[in-house]
Amino acid sequence: MPDQPTPQAFEIVELQRQAQALRQVLFAAGNASVADRQALRAELDRVEIELALAIADAAARQAAISKPGAESTAALPRVGTLGAESTGLDPVIEIRMNTLPTGMYHLFDPATNPLATVEVKVTSRFESANKDKRIARLLVRAWIEGLSTEHVHCCEVKVGKSTGPIPLLPTLLPDKVRHITKVQRATLHIQVDDMDGKTEYHQTHTIVMLARNSGLNCLWDVKTNTLIEDLTPYYGAWVTPNAEPIQRLLRKVVDKTATHSLQGYLTGRARVVEDEVKAIFDVLKDEKLVYVNSTIDFGRTASQNGQRVRLPRESLRHRTANCLDGALLFASLMEADSLNAGLVFVPNHALVAWQKRQMELDEDTDADLLENWQFLETTMVSTHTFEEALATGRETAERYFARADRKQDFENFRLQRLPWLRAKGIYPME
Repeated sequence: MPDQPTPQAFEIVELQRQAQALRQVLFAAGNASVADRQALRAELDRVEIELALAIADAAARQAAISKPGAESTAALPRVGTLGAESTGLDPVIEIRMNTLPTGMYHLFDPATNPLATVEVKVTSRFESANKDKRIARLLVRAWIEGLSTEHVHCCEVKVGKSTGPIPLLPTLLPDKVRHITKVQRATLHIQVDDMDGKTEYHQTHTIVMLARNSGLNCLWDVKTNTLIEDLTPYYGAWVTPNAEPIQRLLRKVVDKTATHSLQGYLTGRARVVEDEVKAIFDVLKDEKLVYVNSTIDFGRTASQNGQRVRLPRESLRHRTANCLDGALLFASLMEADSLNAGLVFVPNHALVAWQKRQMELDEDTDADLLENWQFLETTMVSTHTFEEALATGRETAERYFARADRKQDFENFRLQRLPWLRAKGIYPME
């Protein structure tokens, strides 16, 4: 029977609910008066401060009871060993990702985000069972049936030693993953062979494959209400400047600019860059793109904070977008125009941003972020002017950036710069 939630947990959930409701009203209240928007902001400030204090208090209480640590929902309990008494090989298997985000998975680093790890200990029994052999030659493999290639690892291990945890992240087959449009189960195979003998271990494990449009914002420890890992950088994969619908729309953007061309940073003038972003805004207004708060998703665990995310071509086809969909669509068109775009994440909301002038990666520091970047509220594209959306985006960014040093709330302000993400190997998924 799971532990009953504490009164502090109920308080946090209620404050989170209040804050989310106020944010949704504020971010969708483009037609509200200045006085009404100020009143909403003041009430949101009050609730967010109470929430931050409640979270800090709960974390302190948890620390007093037991040492806080990352919840193990991303890893299943270890599987029992096989064969140690007969062959002297003692494999220990750990599934690290029982729910697999197919839209981001191909970008993960096996060293930090493996699907599974295998550690094989070579006991003294191995020597006597194999005619005094002192070294085991091992072949470790993992694959997802029908959906991936094999991840293969070969090694030699002396008697009495261990391989250490071997990270395994089999590569998904793109033509197969493209058709995963809903949650489905899959079979993970893990096999350990003695290359001088027989198969030592072969076990299957059931894993859950999330739909390709399932986005994960973070891995979260639900017990201590603390961050395990921020996954928002991987949304760079949804920014797809080379997709055919984006390239086709770019031609319409050209006709909306004052110069009837796209020059980007070539002129060195921020006004030219802003004019091109305004042209993107006007074209999407002509396309009748509307805001739809559709984020419901299925299959995630309690520790996987995320939402449904449309690819830019899907937003264009349906002419609908929530705040994150809109930010991804705008960023795709900006990147297609060779502008340095960024995705801004604040609590329960997303903006799009761009550099006013082109900068080297090491020049772009957080110290001058508000001076070097401009911000846009994409949800206002169908109802407001570009200037109004620009002012609202700037207001939101400044508000949360000023509070970004509050350590207990990692969501206050995160700017994921597309040039940085591309340099890290986070490329468009199509």
